[in-house]
Amino acid sequence: PAETPGALLVAVDGTEVVGLTAFALAPSGAGGTAGVVPAGSIATVDGFDRPTRLAAAYTQAGFDGQVTATEGLLGVTFSVTEEVDEAGMQALFEPLEPIPVDLPEPVVRTAPDGTVLMQLPAGPQELTAAQAAAVLFTRVPNETEYVRLPDQLEHWTSAVEGSHGV
Repeated sequence: PAETPGALLVAVDGTEVVGLTAFALAPSGAGGTAGVVPAGSIATVDGFDRPTRLAAAYTQAGFDGQVTATEGLLGVTFSVTEEVDEAGMQALFEPLEPIPVDLPEPVVRTAPDGTVLMQLPAGPQELTAAQAAAVLFTRVPNETEYVRLPDQLEHWTSAVEGSHGV
C-alpha cells in the first residue's frame, strides 16, 4: 500500500510553540485530515530526564527538536514540516477565504490592562485569513491548550474541508 503523506505545522509566537497541527494528506493532494496536538501534551523529549511538556522540545532543540518530539509522541514520520508565525499562518489561509466556521467558544484575548476582550464571538461566521490565524494564536494568561482546543478543531476542520477546491 502507498504511504499517506503526513505534514506537521508548528505555530510559534516568538520562542513559544502555540500550536501543533498534524495533517494526513489525501492521495489527490487536495484536502485530508487534520489533528490538533496540544503543545502541553506530556511527552519524552530529548534533553530532559523525565517526561515534560511537548513544546519544551522547541526551547531545548529548536524546530528540528520539536518535529522529532512530535513524531515520537504520535509514532509517525512527517514528509513535510513547516514553522510559521501568525503572519505566516495568515498567508496560508488567504487562498481559503472566506473560511466558514461555527466556533463553539468565543475567542478572547487579554488587553494590556488585564481586561479580557472578545476577539471573535461563538457561533457560525465566515473568517478572513487574519481572523483565522487569530483563532490559533490568541491566548489569555494561564490558558491551557485544552481550553482553546474546541475552537482550533472547528477551525481546522473547516479549513481542511475548504481546501478541497484549492
